[in-house]
This record gives sequence, structure tokens and C-alpha cells, in this order.
Amino acid sequence: MRRSRDLTKFRDAFWRRTDRLSNFASSIAGETDPMARRATSFITIEAYNAWVNFEREFYLSCAYLRPRQIGGGRVRHMSRSVTDEQSAIRHAIPVAKGRRATVPRRGRPIRPADEPDWSRREVLLSLASNLSNETEIQNGLSLQTTFFRDLPTIRIFYAHRTKSTADKVRSLALRQYGVVDLNSPDGLVNAVLPNRPNTLLEEWLADMQVIADGICA
Repeated sequence: MRRSRDLTKFRDAFWRRTDRLSNFASSIAGETDPMARRATSFITIEAYNAWVNFEREFYLSCAYLRPRQIGGGRVRHMSRSVTDEQSAIRHAIPVAKGRRATVPRRGRPIRPADEPDWSRREVLLSLASNLSNETEIQNGLSLQTTFFRDLPTIRIFYAHRTKSTADKVRSLALRQYGVVDLNSPDGLVNAVLPNRPNTLLEEWLADMQVIADGICA
């Protein structure tokens, strides 16, 4: 996904990407064979990447492209100094990470580690205070969902697969979902848990789409 001057098209592009992942997740829901486990790992990592990419490119679209919202209005940034990607990121760093955060000097490259953590709800909420569509962003992000809190932990496990990351998933499963004796993270995100109609992966992907629609409104 790339930033856009049209938030309807931007949302639709995100929906297409997450629709593919959601259909894939539905096709393997509850399966435990090796192929399903590999697919669960792939979907988890791609779902995380999809949201991180969406949040970053959404902010950049709003910061300096003056995109048209779904409702027809134009978004603007409150600071006239924000005119391109570099100035938008430089402005975002102290807002999202705190005033003590190190902002690279002008002319020096901005590393991914310098940027805000685009997986976090709080980052976009803090940056919204300087955007004219702050209300839409706040409304969209008000959806009650566990993906902001829990998806990063699951993603880290699948990306690294260490005892430490596995233990964190087991702790999460017990603490937040009441799952005891979890043999594999697949049993948390690709199983239909009690009192839930879908797997967590399906639920999270659906939540992402609802939030994307809300903040692009």
C-alpha cells in the first residue's frame, strides 16, 4: 500500500489486502496439520505488517497530501512546516515518542528505528491531535479490539520462535483468554475459543477493516 490523496481508494486497497488474508484464515480455521500451521504463521505476520503499513501510510497521506475523506472533506495538518515525508516523520517522532526522543538532523536519513511504533493505537491517536480529521480517527480507534494489544506478541513468536517468545504467548493465552496448557500459539489464534464465533485471526482482520473504514470516513 502507498499513501493516497483519496482515502476511499486507500481504504479499499487495505480491504482487498486484508480480505485475502481473512479468506485464507477462514479456510484453515481450526486445522492443526503442518500446512495449516505454516499458513497461520504467514497470516499472523502479514496481518501485523498490513496494519503497520496502513497506519504509517495513512498518517503520511493525512500529513501532507490533503487527501479527500470518504465523506468528502479534505484533511489538513495544522503545521505548515509539514510538506513532505521527511518533515512529516520528523514532526511525528517527538509527538509520538516524547519530547526527549532523538530526531535526526535535517539532511540525515531517518532510520526505521527512529520512527514511531506504527503498530500501536496510541501513536495514531497522538498524531491525530495535529490533523483536521482527529474526530474520525478517535471514533475509528475507539473500537474495542484485542489486536493492538495481542497481535504483536503473537507476531514476535512466529518471527523468532524462541522459548522466551513462546512463554509470552502462553502467558497471554492464560491471562487474557483463559487458555490452559497451550501446546502451540496456533491453538490460540487459529482455534475457535469458547464464546467466540471465529478464530482470533479472523476477528482481528475484521476489526482492522472496521477501524480503517472509521478513520478514513
